[in-house]
Amino acid sequence: MSILFSNAVIWPVAALVAVPLLLHLFARTKPPVYSFSSVEFILRIIRSTLRMKRPQDWLLLALRTLLFTSLVLVFLRPLFFSQRRLAGMFQAKNVVVIVDATASMSYVDGAQTRFAAACAEASEIMAGLSNRDTANVVWLSSAPRAVFPEMGANIAYLRDSLRRASVTSEAGNIQEAFDLAVRLLSEAEGKRELCIISDFQKTAWEDVSLTPIEGLDIVKVPVGTATAANAALTDIQFRPARPLLGEEVTIFCDVHNYSAQPCGRTLFLEAGESRRSQQVVVPPWSKATGVFRHTFKSPGTFTISAALDEDVFPGDDRRWTCVPVLEFMRTGILASDTQTAGAWRRALDALGWARTETISRADLDGDLPYDILMLAGWDGASRQNLREKLLQGATIVCSPAGGVSPGDATLSRRQADVGALLRHEQSSEPHSVKIVRPDDRIFQLFADGDFGDPSRGLFRERLHLARNALSGADVLMAFDDGVPALARLEQNGSLYFWNLALDPEFSNWASHVEFLPFLAELLLGSRPSANGHVVYTEHLPGEPVAWNVGRTVLTSDMQLRDRIGQALPIRRGGGSLRFASSIPPPLGSYEWLYRGQYIGCSVVNFPTIESDLRPMDREQVKTAGSVVAAGGSKVRHLRDGVKLWPYFLALALCLGLLEGLALIWIERT
Repeated sequence: MSILFSNAVIWPVAALVAVPLLLHLFARTKPPVYSFSSVEFILRIIRSTLRMKRPQDWLLLALRTLLFTSLVLVFLRPLFFSQRRLAGMFQAKNVVVIVDATASMSYVDGAQTRFAAACAEASEIMAGLSNRDTANVVWLSSAPRAVFPEMGANIAYLRDSLRRASVTSEAGNIQEAFDLAVRLLSEAEGKRELCIISDFQKTAWEDVSLTPIEGLDIVKVPVGTATAANAALTDIQFRPARPLLGEEVTIFCDVHNYSAQPCGRTLFLEAGESRRSQQVVVPPWSKATGVFRHTFKSPGTFTISAALDEDVFPGDDRRWTCVPVLEFMRTGILASDTQTAGAWRRALDALGWARTETISRADLDGDLPYDILMLAGWDGASRQNLREKLLQGATIVCSPAGGVSPGDATLSRRQADVGALLRHEQSSEPHSVKIVRPDDRIFQLFADGDFGDPSRGLFRERLHLARNALSGADVLMAFDDGVPALARLEQNGSLYFWNLALDPEFSNWASHVEFLPFLAELLLGSRPSANGHVVYTEHLPGEPVAWNVGRTVLTSDMQLRDRIGQALPIRRGGGSLRFASSIPPPLGSYEWLYRGQYIGCSVVNFPTIESDLRPMDREQVKTAGSVVAAGGSKVRHLRDGVKLWPYFLALALCLGLLEGLALIWIERT
């Protein structure tokens, strides 16, 4: 706290404060003494009136002294600074204002949005800058940007850009916006000031720590401090991940309630030609899930849209996703072990949803455009390519040959252990198997016993390995002596280690009726999330939607359309095989076409972090090295000071009036 005098050059005028005292002293000069015959009655009158006259004189002296002091202070023009370190009275000012333009700022507080209030406060901050000062505005969004490439003196243009600006549907990169503002101010001479205007949404700002910079004053201006109730549609999921034609798809829609009161909302679903709705009641500060079931009548990629009945914050009331519906699943079978491969093929050919193809050892180094890979007698070839396929989400069933290490058989990252190679062993007494994980998804069909027991086969041949050889894998079935018979390792996709002989000479399992439904449940229960080819992409607001075509094509052959069929401009992005929209599109779903044929879709959904509208309290906003101001005018007062001379002028007028009233009172008494 401090007080500066903007007209301190006339300090000698302060001597006028002594004028009332001098007048008072001169008025006390003793008059000449004359002798009369009798002054007894006069002396009595003087003694009785002096008791009142002396306080009246002191009161009049005090009023006149205060009057002259106020008049002197009017001419000295004092300024009051509540924060001494923010005062920039006699220096050029360099001000950068970070204006939060994220999605939460579109909430309407009263008669205007938080963003409109923030722009008004930013304009008020810049209204006090002179022509020797510089300023800039940084928009806080997913990709923060500044109005000017460097600090500028055109304050009028900045204020006009604040009037024309609009809020986005994006989440904000707070640290990047702060770093951009610091770079703009790094070369500035004079006072450097950074103002941050935001709703300081708790979910976005709570874990942000902005490091104070020496010589940089940070002022934070909260807007929209009232807690806003909101309900949001935060997620759409469906099971299975890649449904087959005619298979029922379960769609889950998560609705969050960001308020202290329970709320009931109507949830709408649009899937193809189907339109359905249901009521959802959400407890306070919790979520509820709406469940829909739908069966697609044709293969392809379908866009699903879910929405809530709109509230005061409608941006997060709608979401999109895409469902790839398969006519069949392509299955590639490596037939190095003809007996195992033959049993697999016969079973899959009996299933209507499987399209089997025989692949060679050389094919393992290629693209492998299959949903499922079944490797019978695999010798460890193309290990890296298979691992990449697994990471892409494919399902791989591996029945390794002898001479392969357990590390290779599970496509582990570590190098193969040459001293622990797998080898086939045969026994005169058959081994039985038992289910180790009866609650696993592939055994749910057999839980009530209606489809038999999938573990009732007998085996006289198997791969010999230690019980703990398959580290990191879940053992689902094991032989009677504990040796793993079937194990699963999940890394995006599912890898099954198959140690169950299917040769009729060494096993009777493939002849049992349970074998077919068990193999079907194993493959369907580990439905691949992808087959190496993307069918849709999901993006956040502020990002251009992109698509990788996988081959070199002409830009004129590619097209991007929105939901109503309007074409959007596109460009090549990130290589000759990748295309992207020229500008970030708004929320919604978009179709990619090659020579007029549909090839995939992209969706842009509301960022869920922006749905919780609770702001931080003042103590949380005020961090080390920063000051919190109630508005743009308060920021100007911190920087330019509060002019006190109007208050002293008003005080002088009041004192002059009091002096006149005091003189009237004195004359009457």
